[in-house]
Amino acid sequence: MWKNATRFESGTLSVHMHIDKLLPQAEIRCYQPWRGLLTIDLKESCKVRVRIPDFVNPSEMAAKSSKGEVKLRVWGNYAELGDRKAGEKIEVTYPMPVREEEASIGNPGFRQYRYRVTWRGDTVVRMAPLGDMTATAYSDFDKKQVPVFYGTEGPGPLYQREQMLKDADLKPATLQMDDGTLDFWLLR
Repeated sequence: MWKNATRFESGTLSVHMHIDKLLPQAEIRCYQPWRGLLTIDLKESCKVRVRIPDFVNPSEMAAKSSKGEVKLRVWGNYAELGDRKAGEKIEVTYPMPVREEEASIGNPGFRQYRYRVTWRGDTVVRMAPLGDMTATAYSDFDKKQVPVFYGTEGPGPLYQREQMLKDADLKPATLQMDDGTLDFWLLR
């Protein structure tokens, strides 16, 4: 997944996944889920395209550059940013909506554990149990009732990520260069 998150082929930089990546041609930084921000620092002139996250309406996505205006052209689920120059720093911004849904976890036909799941963008930031706080469940492997960590009786809540609901002053980590020596697309 990481290897193909961003690819440089035939003069085009394609950002497929919004995660940090360092290539000889560009440094990509993503600030999700704290902010809907993706930065691209170009080391080589090329065409640039960025996948539009599933939770973003393309009309709500915007881009700007250190070297002038950037017009987004939507093509499928990508935002085409056109021909860009070496030394350009591009910022792509989009909203990070917070939404909730109910989900069930468990084996169909057996016990289900219901949760209220809170998302920020495409990241789960909270899971709150709903209904009875079950302490045991039957294990097909053990052939007996075993403790389960559902509800408030377990060692702690799932997805303790409340801090991701707020903007933060993020400090980028050092990235490892992907020099292309191992290309998973060519392995068969």
